[in-house]
Amino acid sequence: MTVFNRKHGNFRQKEWSMNVRLVLVGLVLALLAWLSAYRLVQQDYAAEVERTRKLHSNILKGMESHTLALLQDIDEILVLMKETYKIHRTITPEVRAILSASNFSRFADQAAIMGADGNRLFSFAPVQVPVNVADRAYFQAQVAQDTGKPFIGPAVTGRMTGQSVFHVSRRVNNADGSFGGVALVAVSTDYFADVFLRMTLEDINYLLVGTDGFVRATSGDNKQLLGIALDNPEIRRLLEQPATAGMVLIDSRLGNGLRFVSYRIARDYGIVSVVTQPEDTVLSLFRQRRLLYYSAAAMFTLLLTFLLLYLYRASQQQKQLRLSVQAAMEQAEYYLDMAGTLLVALDLNGRVTMLNQQGVEILGYAEEDLLGQDLVEIIIPPEQRDLVRARFQQVITGKQPEQKDAMDMDVVTRDGHRRTLTWITNLLRNLQGDIVGILSSGVDVTERRQMEEELLRLVATDPLTGLSNRRNLLEAGEREFQLFLRQQRPLAACLMDIDHFKSINDRYGHANGDLVLIRLAEVCRATLRTADLCGRFGGEEFVIILPDTTLDTACVAAERLRKMIERQTVETDAGVIRFTVSIGVAAAEPNHTSIGDLIRMADVYMYAAKNSGRNRAVSKITLWKSLPAVDDS
Repeated sequence: MTVFNRKHGNFRQKEWSMNVRLVLVGLVLALLAWLSAYRLVQQDYAAEVERTRKLHSNILKGMESHTLALLQDIDEILVLMKETYKIHRTITPEVRAILSASNFSRFADQAAIMGADGNRLFSFAPVQVPVNVADRAYFQAQVAQDTGKPFIGPAVTGRMTGQSVFHVSRRVNNADGSFGGVALVAVSTDYFADVFLRMTLEDINYLLVGTDGFVRATSGDNKQLLGIALDNPEIRRLLEQPATAGMVLIDSRLGNGLRFVSYRIARDYGIVSVVTQPEDTVLSLFRQRRLLYYSAAAMFTLLLTFLLLYLYRASQQQKQLRLSVQAAMEQAEYYLDMAGTLLVALDLNGRVTMLNQQGVEILGYAEEDLLGQDLVEIIIPPEQRDLVRARFQQVITGKQPEQKDAMDMDVVTRDGHRRTLTWITNLLRNLQGDIVGILSSGVDVTERRQMEEELLRLVATDPLTGLSNRRNLLEAGEREFQLFLRQQRPLAACLMDIDHFKSINDRYGHANGDLVLIRLAEVCRATLRTADLCGRFGGEEFVIILPDTTLDTACVAAERLRKMIERQTVETDAGVIRFTVSIGVAAAEPNHTSIGDLIRMADVYMYAAKNSGRNRAVSKITLWKSLPAVDDS
């Protein structure tokens, strides 16, 4: 850092007088050094906690999305079982077939109907011994009150499965409204342990907790918490307050010491998604930097003290004192280089006066190459230069306060790569208080930002096909539907289902069935417009939202897509698979209130396509021509 040597040369040309004023100046400088170190520590701590909060938030969104989608699927199974049993007083072969054809066994160990006395009336999987569940919490809750909602019980060892499960149940009523039994699904806690295992990173633990405080599922290392109530007062307070998300630092039962605990509460289901991370892991790098900051301040203070003592004792020791100052500056350079943060100083013209070793390593330029050069012109991307120069001028002229909060900005290194740095900027002033430049510190967060962007992508997409998942598609579709309502812009939707997909799975295997889903997604991406929204709606069903599209145009697009799919072949080890789709096409109408109404109408026409022979696209137009009238309501 040549700037220190140059300033030291100027220092040697001056003759200092020994007086009390010099001592006061030294005290002020020492105080400023400690205040600066303290400020850097506080800013660094806040930045580290904020980065952790964002990371946890992204993970929790993925956890909650997956959990709620699973609970919705389970609730649909419960409603189907309950309504079938109310009508037929048994579970029909058709319902059994639906459960067998679904991916039910992937996440559940059992589904059953229990009578009013707690004895088993029906179970999907065979049970070897008589079972009574009248004492279970979920059974007693359904006996006590008919809420019309599913109840999620605590984790227990299932009496019908012998495995660790938690039960999702609905009340079954007799014809007179009295309690007639319970429909239940036993969800395997091992399923969530496997899901959490795939999400594991950076010593993070995952929990699925009820709002009653009882643990429903955990990551693999914490199975001892299953079915146990978290008795931490801070956790109880969080579960009782109105807020649905946040992060706190508490003493956890997951291990010794403090942990950062982040949570999202889905109150409709009484379920809380929780991630925890040890404070030591989150703040390990911060504590190393804090030691360096305070060590640098302590070293500066110590050296300054010796300097003032020498200057005060004798003016004849000026030569020796200058040598001590030079050594002190060299040591200060060493501590700044060891700080792990890019430090760069600019004069009022935006030219570099100092760059530390970390800056050399990040940017790829030697300090000598940048001294006296316009930093913005060299390292800032062309499209951002005017904005950065404008902000620099506002800061040094006092029109805008110095940047006290962390701000992300891209830089271009010597080898042409882009890196993202989190910057904090401070003004440099002389003893008279005049602004003489700025000192900016930057932390390279490129890899962290890429990881956060990848997590956001995973939250919004279906992992098998790469298309939008159901939740993301409905949110995007609702935005287009609101444009239809406000601006009367045409909007259409297609609901597409693969014909005989169960037969494909049975004949060629589920792995090859997945290849069919992937090929269908590839055809959709290649055939549809960039503005069209396509997503996997569930199983072998796909939904396409067509903005600014009339029903006639949507029918043409659907037919073109159907023909493209009809021509596809999928080569597998079990043989060549050909497949077709049935497509229902509908356009938004003034009586629709949400995107869900449009999709439901497309679903009606999709089933019409199925009933009229499959491998076709059906809409209101085609029904008018070839089928009896269909009630769109």
